[in-house]
Amino acid sequence: MSTQNSRKPCSRDLHICGRRILELLNGRTEEIGIEKGGRPFFTRRHADFSISHSRSMAALAYWAEKKPETGLPFRTGCDIQHVKPIKNFGEIARRYFSPEEQHYIAAASGEPEQLGRFYQLWVLKECFLKAQGLSVFDMPDAPSFAGPDGLARETNLPLHFFLYELGDEAGENNTERYLLAAARENDGAYCPPPEFRWFSEPMPLRSITAIKAVVNPVNTVSPNI
Repeated sequence: MSTQNSRKPCSRDLHICGRRILELLNGRTEEIGIEKGGRPFFTRRHADFSISHSRSMAALAYWAEKKPETGLPFRTGCDIQHVKPIKNFGEIARRYFSPEEQHYIAAASGEPEQLGRFYQLWVLKECFLKAQGLSVFDMPDAPSFAGPDGLARETNLPLHFFLYELGDEAGENNTERYLLAAARENDGAYCPPPEFRWFSEPMPLRSITAIKAVVNPVNTVSPNI
């Protein structure tokens, strides 16, 4: 997992940052193709990656392990979001989130904490969509990441999810605050958490939760080529 923090760049600049980070990790970026859904991939299938950017932060997930039965790389996904006020986040949650997820947001004490929980669920869902090669328009197809007791502990997908908060937890001291989710496809009950490598000045990083895949999951993750 790699991150790049720069001062108020435009979206194109952040995308370029992500490609430069990928080049540092992989060596060559001209081997990149595009799946039907628009997701980039290495044409030689030696690894998988996912790029996300928000405000002044770019993040890249890189997963080089392969499936023994096919030789294709396990899929990965990541999403990073700058935590900023959203007036209608409750309406968005009612439209796209499960009843359990809506309850998880409503159970928080106060609007700032509710907004933080909204972003937690949003980055997890976006992370899933990116691993699958889907878009934000497929948000209703994303699984629920909350249960009766709060955030889910496992999912029926062969994907392990890791959720982090970057920056100041309360958004104080004039620091930016981000939510970051990363997913790794794996065929086992255990998947090691991401290793972080910074390409700029590091920000405070706090792990919120890890959501593991169940053994022998019902659904599969496959390239949409």
